[in-house]
Amino acid sequence: MMEKFLDICDDFQATIQVDAQNESGFTPLQNAVESLKPNVVDVLLDRGADLSRFVFPIENICENFEKNARGWDKLRSASGALSVVERLEKRGYDLNRDNALTILDSFKEYGLFEKSSDLEKCWRDDDEFASRAKEIIVTSSLSLHDLIQLRPKEEEKLLTYTNYFEIERSNNLDEIPKKYLDICLTHLCEKMSRGYVRRLAQDPFQELTRHKLPILCCEKIIDELKNEDLFEICKAGEILAEENRAKMCN
Repeated sequence: MMEKFLDICDDFQATIQVDAQNESGFTPLQNAVESLKPNVVDVLLDRGADLSRFVFPIENICENFEKNARGWDKLRSASGALSVVERLEKRGYDLNRDNALTILDSFKEYGLFEKSSDLEKCWRDDDEFASRAKEIIVTSSLSLHDLIQLRPKEEEKLLTYTNYFEIERSNNLDEIPKKYLDICLTHLCEKMSRGYVRRLAQDPFQELTRHKLPILCCEKIIDELKNEDLFEICKAGEILAEENRAKMCN
């Protein structure tokens, strides 16, 4: 609809104030980000939306998690948040670390970090779940059943945040037996956000273990940790950085 609207404006040679502000001081780009509309973000950036003065609406993003705190809506919030961040960063926007950790804090608050690998047992032991998972299409070449079996690094090569955003909107996930809803939800969120959380945790982990472990060992340890563990490492890294800044000031 946004593309169609802009095309019509072009036909009439109408001037579009792409950075106009509403009564709350928000631009269309900020509205698109807070509403978790990654495709609209791309359209507005293609039309020249100004990123140099863009302020990431982190409070509104967190409110989105609160509004969509039930069932598969949580996957929409999680995938939508990371998707809009990715679209902005690809255009040169640098999301500050505080905002990145605030998004992950919402993951933790709303139970989106996986605690165990129970879902992998389900597709082996429950024929009904395995059958339904094979019918749910994530991409043209990948079913949910296939996705569950992928290792994190394999998943990151094959899927984007938008793939998860689209599978949530398709309602195919409603076919999963309700008793598996929670563990399937957290498993998908764990896999979707794995690469992002890992990248955020890598430098803090190396700083926390400086002069104690070689980089290769650090990477192997990180590979074995859950996202929630990596998030805690990020927070510990922030505490250490704050202490170092205080020492420099003194």
